[in-house]
Parts: sequence; C-alpha cells; structure tokens
Amino acid sequence: MPPVYALCYYTNVYTLLECARERGIDVYGDEHLTFLDFLDQLEEAVGNSRRKGGGVHRLEQRSQIYYILVISMSEKQETVPHPLRRIASFKELLFTTNEPAIHKIVSPKMGYNP
Repeated sequence: MPPVYALCYYTNVYTLLECARERGIDVYGDEHLTFLDFLDQLEEAVGNSRRKGGGVHRLEQRSQIYYILVISMSEKQETVPHPLRRIASFKELLFTTNEPAIHKIVSPKMGYNP
C-alpha cells in the first residue's frame, strides 16, 4: 500500500482524557467510557470520520499508545488540504494553539479513498 500524507495532531490517551475532563465530560465516572465518548464527540464536532479517511486513529509505538487526529489527507505532501474551520475546531477541542503537522503514514488500516 502506498503511503499517504496526513495533516494531523499526534497525542496520547492522557492528553485526550484531560481535554475531556476540562470540557466536563464524565460518563459514569469511568475513564474508558469518558475517553470513548470524547473521541466520538471529537469526530462529530469536526465533521470527519475514519470512514472518510480522517478522524481518530490508534497507533502503538514502542509499547505506547498514541492517537493520530487526522484533519485531511492526500497522496502527495504538496496537495494536503488545510481546511481552516476544521483546524480551528481541533484547536478548540484540544485546548491548543499549535498548528497540525503533515506526516507520512503507511497503514492499511487508514483506508484513504481519494
């Protein structure tokens, strides 16, 4: 499978869980349910999903779990879209001022369909 280029944020479970807590999200006091609920809200709020080649993807590296929050994708680095409203939504939900970065991704699970 050829690589794709994604405009995205990389983060970990703890950062996402903290963002959920700061937003007042709490599902029965259970961290796992709260985390999953926040992931659903994140995808819904930014209008992006894994089925469209975007959304939230889980990644394991060196026994650590990370999440890739995909904003947009393209087959070429030069043509990766930078949708300003979607970027602003991610920044607001993640309480960040950092800009997303373009990363080369090779994964059959990402399901990119141009």
